[in-house]
Amino acid sequence: MRKSHLLILTLLLIAASACSTKKNTATRRAYHNLTSHFNAYFNGNEALKEGTANLANVHQDNYTQIISIFPEGSQNDVQAIVPLMDRSIEKAYKVIARHSMEFKGEENVKWIDDSYIMIGKASFMKRDYEKAFSTLDYATKKYSKNPERFEAYLWMARTMIARNKLSKTSSYLALVESAQNEGTLLKETNKMLPMVQADYQIKSGNLEASIDYLKKALQLNKGKKTQVRLMFVLAQVYQRLDRNAEALAMYQKILKKNPKYEIAFHARIFAAQCYDANSGSSTAIVKELEKMLKDSKNDDYRDEIYFALANIAFKDKKEKEGIDYLILSAKYSTKNVYQKSSTYLKLGELFFDKRDYKTSQGYYDTCMTVLPKDYPNYENIKNRHEVLSGLVLNLTTIELEDSLQRLAKMSEVDRNAVIDNLIQQYIQEEERKKREERERMAAAQNSNLPNIANANSNWYFYNAQTVAMGKSEFIKKWGDRELAPLWRLENKQIMDFGFTDAGSDTIPMDDSAKAATNPRDRSFYLKDVPLTPERITASNRKIEKAYFELGRIYKTELQEFNDHIKAHETLLQRFDTTSYKLEAWYMLYSSNKSIQNEARAQYYKNLIISGFPDSEFAKIISDPDYWSKVAAQKDVGESYYEDTYQFYLNGSYNKVITRADSALTNFKELSLRGRFDFLKALSIGKMYGNDSLKTRMTYVSNHYSGDVKVRADELLAFLGGDVQIPTDSSDTQVNNTVVPKDLYKIAANDDIHLYVCLIDIRGANINKIKAAFSDFNRTYFGSDNLTVSNLYLTDSRIMLSVSNFKKKTDGMTYLRFTQNDRGLMDAMTDKNATTFIISTDNYPIFYKSKDETKYMEFFNRYYLSE
Repeated sequence: MRKSHLLILTLLLIAASACSTKKNTATRRAYHNLTSHFNAYFNGNEALKEGTANLANVHQDNYTQIISIFPEGSQNDVQAIVPLMDRSIEKAYKVIARHSMEFKGEENVKWIDDSYIMIGKASFMKRDYEKAFSTLDYATKKYSKNPERFEAYLWMARTMIARNKLSKTSSYLALVESAQNEGTLLKETNKMLPMVQADYQIKSGNLEASIDYLKKALQLNKGKKTQVRLMFVLAQVYQRLDRNAEALAMYQKILKKNPKYEIAFHARIFAAQCYDANSGSSTAIVKELEKMLKDSKNDDYRDEIYFALANIAFKDKKEKEGIDYLILSAKYSTKNVYQKSSTYLKLGELFFDKRDYKTSQGYYDTCMTVLPKDYPNYENIKNRHEVLSGLVLNLTTIELEDSLQRLAKMSEVDRNAVIDNLIQQYIQEEERKKREERERMAAAQNSNLPNIANANSNWYFYNAQTVAMGKSEFIKKWGDRELAPLWRLENKQIMDFGFTDAGSDTIPMDDSAKAATNPRDRSFYLKDVPLTPERITASNRKIEKAYFELGRIYKTELQEFNDHIKAHETLLQRFDTTSYKLEAWYMLYSSNKSIQNEARAQYYKNLIISGFPDSEFAKIISDPDYWSKVAAQKDVGESYYEDTYQFYLNGSYNKVITRADSALTNFKELSLRGRFDFLKALSIGKMYGNDSLKTRMTYVSNHYSGDVKVRADELLAFLGGDVQIPTDSSDTQVNNTVVPKDLYKIAANDDIHLYVCLIDIRGANINKIKAAFSDFNRTYFGSDNLTVSNLYLTDSRIMLSVSNFKKKTDGMTYLRFTQNDRGLMDAMTDKNATTFIISTDNYPIFYKSKDETKYMEFFNRYYLSE
């Protein structure tokens, strides 16, 4: 008995001695290598593998683009695997803390560098790319002789790709490729390298270069799921490069592997579109696709099938049939916003190329309502939509005002007859819409296509194009307004939405006002008819401006020089005293030069030089070096302005006025002069009060355009109140409260932020809600050491805050996670909760003002719109 006790005691002493990491002995090295691997590291790596597999399982491919080589899920999907990734990171830190044996700069436990890499991988899967990169970078520098460093380099490259910093990716890939050539890569790194290289080339737009890497990846990776995915990517690359025979062969190989249904379906759809119109008939392919339409398993894919049929029709030069298929694709689009966007975009592009800009605008308009922000070339699509909307807005304005003026010129009897006809058409159209809506509801289908059936109608009121122009008409009539409660009250118009309670103070609309809002009543059509000389003048001003803007868009945005010439020459013919004369002449000179009509170009050049000899346009035409001279002067002026602005910030207002006067004498560049004049006006206001400020700011508003005029007008709009002159020329304060966009400082990404949740006191159990946030933080942000606190904002609102987030993007990620968590949302139900993030600079300003509406305007503009 005594001997067994001694044996147990001896073993315990040996184990305890081996646990120490302070001495470099073979026993201790063996112990820590063994226990670090099979305890913490193993468990952490299992969590990493499980989370990665979970993401791959829920990943939804976007088949309108080349699918992802690495299925990493969406931002929302990531939330579910955060606990597993945090577990992986926690275990890795335990390995490092408990088992590292570093002596004379050499690590004796082989799992330490692997643990750092595991932290990098887990952070990457959480989409915490900065932490991933910094950890991996540390591992490569710390363990610069270990072969594991190449795996770290590879994940650093993946991090750069994920952050769209493609220019910094190639150097890391080159390091790993060099090791591969030397045969020193570990097996898993060797298998992943060509996949990352292919991903990099595809994301960089080098599709041809990606092909060899994809082929190499297929040779090295034999798992079925990986093989099928790589083959599909390769087939799509071939198809994008119009190597349709190779694409078709690859799709057929995919089908032989019996992949899951979604992959097989898309392989068949894309294989059908590899059809070559020059070498065969599409009849059999079309029949196969039509057969697929009848299969109930494809109900959610009908939009893609019709899109494929459209592409085949276009290859067969059957444009009308192709457009009809696209319309059906849009009609049957249910949940795939990428496909719906592609369909509307294709329609918009078709009509744009045909120069049918009105119809094109309608489709672009609908496209923008569904277009995801990560859609390729999003900004270019958005810009074209804005150009077309401006074009159609001005065309519609001209049509509308000309229609109204024609009505005004008619006798009352004839005018009423026209209006009665419009009313009947409106009633018939409403009945038709109701009938179609009943049919759509019965079929549980929805179509948002713009109605182009009556696009050639002359009368504005029943021109179906105006359906797609509802938004533009609103802007035309009411201006490009920000969201604000009861904004129409500014125009003294009382609106009754049918929700007024008995005994309410709301002023009811009289019968004539109600009639003016009813399209079945003549007053609805007569209210805008210009029946007085003053209203005719106002209508003509709208037409005059619309013709000028129309010509400008044709010239500068669409390069349609003949259409531009027609628009601006019409402007000059109809309004011979127009204030746009000089600019119109110069653009007509330029457009005629572009189409090589030298005689007309010379004609407008002579008009400018003789009529406006001192204008900037005359100088441009007469002096080829004019712009270089202006640029040189502007550089000097910018430097002088910065110094003057610094004097303003320092309160040296006399110095500002003196320098501004000198600048206004010496500098000719208009926008620069405007900024000096604005700064001078602010300084005068500081020295002599609001009356002087108002006088000078009115001068600025009347003499300049662009941003300077906008700023001046904003300030003038509030000068009736107790205005405080801003200490920064970009700020505007009114009644001691700053206009929303300038009250708060625009935060940089590396500014510290807090998450804020505002809740009604009534019925709220704040301790329960705090507990819900604590549980949420522990689950998803356990390693971030977040704190939860609360205080009263007002007598009825509690402000719960979570801090601190080192970056704005971290705060936005937290906000997004909270909005997707059912537990938190249930805890805040019926509490009238408002949630946002706020920088530590803006937090005290918000707490002092307590104005939720103003901060939310700022938040929506500078956080949610990015």
